[in-house]
Amino acid sequence: MQTVVAVDIGNSSIKLAVDPKAVVVVVDASLPDEGRAQLISDATRDVGSRSQWLVCSVDKVQTEWLEAWVLTNRPNDSFHLVAANEISLASHVRDREALGRDRLLASWYAADQAGDGANAIVVDAGTAVTIDVVLRNEHLGGLIFPGTATCLSAVSSQTDALPDLAQQPAPELRTEVSLGLSTEPAILLGVHQLQLFGIVSMVRSLEQQYPDAVVYCCGGAFASVHALLPESWSYRQHFLIDAIFRLKQSL
Repeated sequence: MQTVVAVDIGNSSIKLAVDPKAVVVVVDASLPDEGRAQLISDATRDVGSRSQWLVCSVDKVQTEWLEAWVLTNRPNDSFHLVAANEISLASHVRDREALGRDRLLASWYAADQAGDGANAIVVDAGTAVTIDVVLRNEHLGGLIFPGTATCLSAVSSQTDALPDLAQQPAPELRTEVSLGLSTEPAILLGVHQLQLFGIVSMVRSLEQQYPDAVVYCCGGAFASVHALLPESWSYRQHFLIDAIFRLKQSL
């Protein structure tokens, strides 16, 4: 049986897994080529030849780099980018082909997981935050806004004195708003709480508009705060990797 290497290429990382139950390897996109290559080589060392790399990507440069690496280092493997016409989910957006492949695939998988034509809401919090709504197996549209690290970099680049804290660890958050006692904690708490409470508020509003929707949350920005999300929401850290393996069954 052909091995599938599921790959989720985002703006800040490459995630891959060689089995639905395997550990997902996260490769920082900012690493030098040799660093990324070593991590990917280590992750696929025991994978047989003639494997299929099934890739969902929103970053052209990272995709071209990975495809070249596979061609050079695993010439018997195939490299396949998931296309919009391979995802069987209708969408109300004006240009379905231009819709982010990650959003379309995540919405399709949310509908698949919710089952029986149930409504679904998908929240992916990374470099950008996306919120998408699926109503009776149709993608209605969504929202996109800057993620935590993007906001932290922007507040520095657009001001004279505020530091860039995008690489700083997330502060400990609680269910109530916390105040910072100096500039840096005030920035970190302000941006991280804006993200968390803003997402919760918007999705709660969408839940009122689309009753009984199943909410799925994924993305690196939720890693440290998923315990603060409403209990009825489902946190799936590597939702797109799971979606790729599920899609393979229908191709």
